[in-house]
Amino acid sequence: MATETKLKYLEDIFSSVGRDVLLEILISCDGSVEQTESLLSEQFPVDTKRKAKSAAVSGHQKKSKYQRSISQLIDSNSLPTKVESTSKKMRLFTKEEIEASVPYVTFKRDFLPAEVANSLLEELLSKQDIFTPNTFFIAGNKCVANHKTKVFTASDDDERLQYDVELSGGKLDMGSFGDSMRIVQCLVEDEVEALSQSREKHDFQPKTKWTGDIVVANLFCEKSSNLDWHSDRLTKIGPLPVIASISVGATRDFRIRKIHPFNKNPNPIISIPLPHNTLLVMHAGFQEEYKHSVAPSSGPIEGHPISGQKRFSLTYRQYHPGLVDCAPTCSKCGSAMLLRRMYKKVENRGKYYWSCMGSYANKECKGFYWANFRNLDTPNSKVYTTEESECSEWIADDDTAKAAYLMTRS
Repeated sequence: MATETKLKYLEDIFSSVGRDVLLEILISCDGSVEQTESLLSEQFPVDTKRKAKSAAVSGHQKKSKYQRSISQLIDSNSLPTKVESTSKKMRLFTKEEIEASVPYVTFKRDFLPAEVANSLLEELLSKQDIFTPNTFFIAGNKCVANHKTKVFTASDDDERLQYDVELSGGKLDMGSFGDSMRIVQCLVEDEVEALSQSREKHDFQPKTKWTGDIVVANLFCEKSSNLDWHSDRLTKIGPLPVIASISVGATRDFRIRKIHPFNKNPNPIISIPLPHNTLLVMHAGFQEEYKHSVAPSSGPIEGHPISGQKRFSLTYRQYHPGLVDCAPTCSKCGSAMLLRRMYKKVENRGKYYWSCMGSYANKECKGFYWANFRNLDTPNSKVYTTEESECSEWIADDDTAKAAYLMTRS
């Protein structure tokens, strides 16, 4: 059934729910009308007469049971007023409480010398005109982000970004590090190296020293600018990446939530205010176990004397040398493929796989491979397989549900 047909059916029987909300819940339910209807029927009355008529036209079948709540799927700020979020929210300020609540991060205020932080902010403000909003497709609808992004590299012509050019569907204009960005790169690399001494290194991670020579920079021009819930793409940075984020300018809340429920309870949304000159290192496992976002602010925000309400985040990252030229292309449509990790069903949680990127270009394709990292350190090695038994996986130490499942299988 086409997405438009699904939305028409849902609009007919839930006339009090906006189309945007219906689309977001439908996407969160992986396109399942039955699951979407089951969720909404718990909160809204169903127009049974219109349902019967719509079902006859669309061929819609009887709904199935579905256990998740709407508030687990979409931002509570976008819900109709009749829906109440059951997720707890926590706002953390100190290094101790942040790192205790999210052991996959390191938090440091006033990380850079003050003059370096201000110089970096001024350098980015001088480049703000080259930042542009991202565009993407969701269920056939073209969307435009309301924050702006720019990719910077330590070298003027970085061939490793060619794959990103393919994903974007055209030319990707890259910026080069300015003087302040290079200084910050050195300081960030030293900090990450020091932190790595007390953290376990996984076989999937690069054997070389971490280098932050690629930066994805985001610009939030005003308090309404936001960045939706997401985990950073693993396609080039690889499994279990380390990403170091520097915030300069106005203070905005960085939000974090676990991607799978703990003991079947909704996970709390953790908000961390990131003032000017704050370092947040997202260690190995963070991208696999958490999603993060920057929410629009309804109230006043703490501006900065130099940038006002504008805020920049610079995410220094390392491209995995074993994945730069080895990512597969889709055997069905020839598109590039995206590296992901399963997390929804406990029996599959932890398994890495490749899926077709056609959906980002408004193409529907089910191209799929399992990921295989056994020869990741070998140049030009094959990093995919058709056999599930050969796929690579990583399971978090605190994933008690997965551990319990494995116990029942042993």
